[in-house]
Amino acid sequence: MTAVTIAHLSDVHLGPITGFHPRYWNFKRATGYANWVRNRRDVYRRDVLDRLTDDLRSHHVDHICVTGDLCNIGLPAEMDAALTWLQHLGLPDRVAVIPGNHDIYTTLGRDHGLQRWAAYMTGEHAFAEAEAISVDYAVMEKTAHAALVPARMDWSDIGSWESLHAARAKDADGNAVNGRAELVDCRNVLIESDGPRVSVIGLEGVVVVVDGDEVLVTTMAGAQKVGKLGGAANQ
Repeated sequence: MTAVTIAHLSDVHLGPITGFHPRYWNFKRATGYANWVRNRRDVYRRDVLDRLTDDLRSHHVDHICVTGDLCNIGLPAEMDAALTWLQHLGLPDRVAVIPGNHDIYTTLGRDHGLQRWAAYMTGEHAFAEAEAISVDYAVMEKTAHAALVPARMDWSDIGSWESLHAARAKDADGNAVNGRAELVDCRNVLIESDGPRVSVIGLEGVVVVVDGDEVLVTTMAGAQKVGKLGGAANQ
């Protein structure tokens, strides 16, 4: 019997995040992007992944399986970048992909999404006929062969601006700031800025997000309505 060597890469979370334009803004992506800026980008380092994949190819394995999240918040630009990375990793007959929930993060309007990776996932016709749902719903909620391990730990999926604010270090007035900012007479304000300085005076319970030349200002409760903005009309 001939031995077959399979290498497995999981949850690579390729960065950086690009293409986060208003047309793709919604509540879930906004909190996911904030989580990337705050935490994930320092953990999922591309230079480390590149060294691992270079070493992997040097061993001339028979097949490479890539499972879990290639993307972070499921943007078309992320999927394009992931396809380029897969093509560098190997041809579809040597590389197989099983996407994760971050690859199917939320709606994309008319964009063809994971069809980009069809050659790496299965035959194109079979993939086109498959329902576009994550492995959580397709498999884990239906399996009779799962096991649970009890554990005590703090956990939050950072599913709202309130939970992101709660998870952050705050000043004496409950303000949480990531980036350059100055606050005067403010309480319970959350600021995320990737560059420009943000100044806020006399506000309470407000979220300010600055991403390049895009700015979002909302109350924490109002963040649920981000999808109604004109820039998000194509979702």
